[in-house]
Amino acid sequence: MRKIVILLLALMVLLAMTTSPVSADVSSDDIIVTVTGDGTWSDGTLSVSLFPGQEKIFTVTVNSTASEDLQVSPVADPSCVGDSLLVVCFAPVNATLVAGGDSVFNLTITAKGNAPPGLFSSNLTINADTEVVDPDPNAGVPASVALMSAQSEDQVVGDSYRLTATIYDSADTPLSGVPVIWSVLEGAPDILSSLEHTTDVNGQAHATATCADVGMSKVRCKVENMDVSDVLELTWVEGDDDNGDGDVNGDVVTTPDIRQPLSAIAFGEVFVDDTLDKTLAVYNDGDAPLVVSSVVRSSGSEDFTYAGPLAPFTIGSAGSTEIIVRFTPTATGETSATFTVTSNDPDTPGVSFTVSGIGKSRGQPAWKVFLIGILIIGGCFGGYIYYKRWKAKREGLDILARSGGEDLGLGVDGDTLDL
Repeated sequence: MRKIVILLLALMVLLAMTTSPVSADVSSDDIIVTVTGDGTWSDGTLSVSLFPGQEKIFTVTVNSTASEDLQVSPVADPSCVGDSLLVVCFAPVNATLVAGGDSVFNLTITAKGNAPPGLFSSNLTINADTEVVDPDPNAGVPASVALMSAQSEDQVVGDSYRLTATIYDSADTPLSGVPVIWSVLEGAPDILSSLEHTTDVNGQAHATATCADVGMSKVRCKVENMDVSDVLELTWVEGDDDNGDGDVNGDVVTTPDIRQPLSAIAFGEVFVDDTLDKTLAVYNDGDAPLVVSSVVRSSGSEDFTYAGPLAPFTIGSAGSTEIIVRFTPTATGETSATFTVTSNDPDTPGVSFTVSGIGKSRGQPAWKVFLIGILIIGGCFGGYIYYKRWKAKREGLDILARSGGEDLGLGVDGDTLDL
């Protein structure tokens, strides 16, 4: 390997709307570097300004006038500058620079949000070597299959086992998107299910093996249209009576598993003496039924009650059920409570969640406001009449009605005048 050129870029970045130069020391006339983007590249100098939190991407073009192909690999060293306040990096690249051609890749400069104004710098290196590795003609071509079971020991009759086939090329690189064919070469022909006929991003395809009889099976996974395969031998044996049900086969231990944490319920504002229901989903992540024996208020305000479903109830494996909590505020103001869900989860038989709400006053009804207004107006009018009568008496005048509805008289200084 003969080193053709090492291009050193001294990158200078000044934050807060100022610019600074980037110098380039080109040690070979065979290499020409240009940079384009939101900045100025002139005579080997890049001028760029950044705000805190801003990112800029530049296009770097390396042109070669050499007579041989070069391997180009740019490196930012160090990639983080100024206590990680500035990040300078090249897009991952390892390109072949064809003789007389060019190679293009990206340079990214990012200022962290907490970066203060200041001057930062980083040394950037572009290596151009004469060693150009020719691609392997067998790269990406299936070369081998590795087939294995999740259970390395004997398989128990009645149990299910996951089989994994990984497809590799000659460089032992897993290959995705490869079509495969599953088959049973020996033993019961119907032991395979849940077949995956194309490898995933990890180069794997899966299947499930289950057998009802004691014996031996041979399973093969083969790359479609190629003589590339692997064979796995499975030995099926009787199991132990693990769960005491008298059946030595298919004794798979399963457990319920309530999902945690349970979400809190916020009712918000509810008028006093009104009722509002809200639901909460309870999930069973286990592979056995979850039996909820009770949901009770363990502490807090009695304004919250559990409204259903009636316990005990069962949640199937990988299933869920919604429970109902009711809020009926009896007074204004904030209030809360804690509920506990009790189940047959062996690890956490009791799981709690909180509820909260605010009692809100309705204020005076309209008819009450109207009646109060009438009473106020009537009281004011009556008071006015009383005041007029009182004032008339103080001036010595009064109008009297005689008994029997006879003529009215006007009293002046104790004497009576008939009208």
